[in-house]
Amino acid sequence: MTESETMNCPTCQMSVVTRVKTGATAQTHIIFILCCIFLCWPCAPCVYCCDTCLVKKHYCPRCNTFLGVVS
Repeated sequence: MTESETMNCPTCQMSVVTRVKTGATAQTHIIFILCCIFLCWPCAPCVYCCDTCLVKKHYCPRCNTFLGVVS
């Protein structure tokens, strides 16, 4: 679940609701490779859909400043 947060941007000094981008981490890729190695390749792509294997990056929608990461 990608939930935006309301916070003050330190760059533009505005109260904003963050823009969230979800992406894979090195850990996600390692789990994928291990699933492929141990013949669980049909399940391997599931790690890219699993919310716990992805990182959520928060950005200011006004000035595009990176505000933080939620794992």
